[in-house]
Parts: sequence; structure tokens; C-alpha cells
Amino acid sequence: PSRVPSCRSAGHFMRYGMHTASAFAGRLMPGDVTDIEDIKVGCGAIMNKDGKRMAVYKDEDGTVTKCSAVCPHMGGALYWNATERSWDCAAHGSRFDKKGALLNGPATSALEPIN
Repeated sequence: PSRVPSCRSAGHFMRYGMHTASAFAGRLMPGDVTDIEDIKVGCGAIMNKDGKRMAVYKDEDGTVTKCSAVCPHMGGALYWNATERSWDCAAHGSRFDKKGALLNGPATSALEPIN
């Protein structure tokens, strides 16, 4: 067996590397909304406020929950999954419920709450 990577495996490596880089670069992007009032009831959105990226969820009675929008596993950017109603990490697939509790790893802890 040869230890020299084939062109096909090099292409796969490059695609995976670009996907991973884009998942972390998401932390530098502007938020989905600029004001909590712009978030619909029963939905979540990413907001940037005072240099912090926040995962903000507004429940059916209008109560707002704010957590860090940075995955505790390795710092990947989170996004709101409207179908599953969860916060999902684009880098490695960790999932968190609407209030930041861990649903699936590889993360081992919940999202950091923001007051």
C-alpha cells in the first residue's frame, strides 16, 4: 500500500477543510437580526451585541432566552434549525435545544447563558 495520497483523497480533504473553515468563519458574520423584536414567536436567531454572538430564542408567550452562539466543543458557529427547533453547530454537528441544553454531541456541555 502506498502512503502517498491520491488526487481523489486530496480533493476530499480540501472540501472537508473548506467546510470546516466556513463553519468557524460563521462566527465573523453579521447576525440574522439586529433587534429582538425582529424574531418571530417560536423562533430563534443569531444576534451580535457588544461584540458577543448570541443565540436568541423567543417562545410562544414572548419570553426570550439568550445563550452564547459559539459551540462549547471547539468554538464552531451555531445556527437556528427551524425544522428541528434547535441550535446546531455547523462544524461538528452538536445540537442544543431552544434554551441551550445539550441534545447531541460531540459537545459535552450546554450553551453558556447570557443575561
